[in-house]
Order: sequence, then structure tokens, then C-alpha cells
Amino acid sequence: MADVSLQRADGIAYREALPDGWDGSGTTALFLHGYPTSSYLWRNVLPAVAAAGARAVAPDLPGFGDSEPDLPGTWERQVENVDRFRRALELDRVILGVHDWGGLIGLRWACDNPSAVSALVITDTGFFPDGRWHGMAQSLRTEGEGEQLVANVNRDLVQEGAARRRARGPRGSGALPDGGRPGPGRTGDRGFRGRSDHGEATRMKAIVVGTDGSETAAKALQEAGDLAKSTGATLHIVSAYEPASGARVGGDTPERSSWMVGPDVQVDSVLDRAAGAMHAQGLEAECYARMGDPANALLDVAAENDADLIVVGNKGMTGTKRFLLGSVPDKISHHALCSVLIVRTS
Repeated sequence: MADVSLQRADGIAYREALPDGWDGSGTTALFLHGYPTSSYLWRNVLPAVAAAGARAVAPDLPGFGDSEPDLPGTWERQVENVDRFRRALELDRVILGVHDWGGLIGLRWACDNPSAVSALVITDTGFFPDGRWHGMAQSLRTEGEGEQLVANVNRDLVQEGAARRRARGPRGSGALPDGGRPGPGRTGDRGFRGRSDHGEATRMKAIVVGTDGSETAAKALQEAGDLAKSTGATLHIVSAYEPASGARVGGDTPERSSWMVGPDVQVDSVLDRAAGAMHAQGLEAECYARMGDPANALLDVAAENDADLIVVGNKGMTGTKRFLLGSVPDKISHHALCSVLIVRTS
């Protein structure tokens, strides 16, 4: 593996790994870290990319790692700093790799400079073209939202995420946890054989989607159904519900409640309508009613069925709410053991 060196250009510190015999030409891969990390995030990626024959560089964005702050430190300024770094290294076209907040910064820069990007590698991020670096600070200053954000960042949250990554639920028709109601579904070979961009065989067997019977949920359901039909995967439809007594399970927030069906006497009709809509399109689905937290319900069903994909709407991710860890889509995207597709439904 190539060595990783710490360099500096125009006041910006960066890590670099070079392929053997590098003569200053060839492909360069540029990697942008998220918040609150630095180029250290890419320490294992850089030598691997260099071993594949490309120059690999990763800057410490100003204010992070070994780079001094560049006030005012706004999201827009960081976008400008990416181009500043590119000019300092005299880079022409790059393969751009982004993670977390590096995606908001790097993808905005790529949109402004399309001729400078030959390919994109996008990991665990989103793209909000109007986002600003101080969005989380605004949430912290908003009464109610700030308290919720701080309360959600605790040891239980970290331990829950770690536990989900360590353990996968059983696949197949084994026993379900208390409160689970598996609906009718097809059996047998659910495999999909398609083609990847490189011509190799790919497979997708299980897609999970949630519904609360709303119009916005119907959009995510339709997207999941279309994917299931095109890939041959089994569609698993999940609905979270409240007990008939009206008692809240695991606390209550307006955002969380908007994802739930309640009381439990309504959940079967919601699932029947969803399954019926899919059946009308020639697709059979397995249905699950789970009592309690909507995000946990989707995550549990996905783990039990070794899902390839969870499809969820973006409800709760607009405005400053997208910074709250209590958001159902946000929680799923951080804790899922599989890929997550967030559909724009609102």
C-alpha cells in the first residue's frame, strides 16, 4: 500500500497518497470529509485508491483537522474553499468522493463546476442546494427543536445504533417479536438477476416500505412497488400503530405520531389497502403491523428479512427538521443495515 503524507497548499492541509511511479499526470480522486471530522476519515481509502493507479487527495476543510478556520465559515465559503484547493493543486478533472456534510459542500461545487468532475462517489449524505452551514445552530436555537435534538444525542442512541450493526435478524418465516403480524405473501425464489454497470450479475431479494395510509406514504409505496417489480424482490409493507387504549409507546412527539396508525384497530385496513393497491398492479406483498416506534418497526422488519433496501418518504426532513435525530427517515438512514432510498413525497 502507498504511504499517506500530510501536505499543505494555500493554507489548506491535506492528505495524499500517490501511485507507484507517479509522473504528475493521470487520474486524481478528491475526497471531502463531513462534520465534525477531517481528512483522517479517508486514511484507509487513500492508499487503496493509489494502489489502483490514481492519485488520491483529501483536504482538511478550513476549521477542521490541521487547517485554520476561514471565516465566516459558512456553507458557501466551504464550497469556495473546495475550488480554492483545486486551483492550488492545479487539478483538472477529478473523481469526487463525498461523505456526510462533505456531500452538501462537494455536490454543490460539482454542480457549479461540472467540467471539473469526471465521476462521483457518494456515501451517507444528502444534497440540499439551499443548505447552510449553520442550519443545526438554527435548530438548537428554535424552542422545542433544540431540546429534542440535545435529548436525542445520548448513550442509548449510540448503543442502539451499535447493536443494530452487530446483529442481523433471522431470514425467512421464523417467529416474529411480540406485536408482529405477518401478512400473506409469496414464497419460493425471490431472487433478481439483473446486470450491473460492469455486466456482472446482481441480486435483490427484499424491499421494505412503511405506510400510514396517507397520500405521501402512498408515493413511497408506489416507488417501492415499482422497484420490487423491476427487480423481482419481495415487497414487505410495514405499518406502526398505537394500542387501542390510546397509550403512547416509547414517548410521543408530533413528528413521530405523524408516521403512526392508531389505534391498532385501524392498522389492518391500512395494510389491506396498501397490499390491495400492489395486488392490482400484479405484485404480492407481505404485511407487518408493529406496535411502537415507526423507525424501529421498519428497521426490525428489514433486519428480520435481510432486506436489500428500505424505502421511506422524506416526511420530517424539510426545513430545520432534517437536522433532528428524531426524524424517522434520519433515524433509518443512520441505523439501517442495508441501503436506504428516501423518496421526495412532500
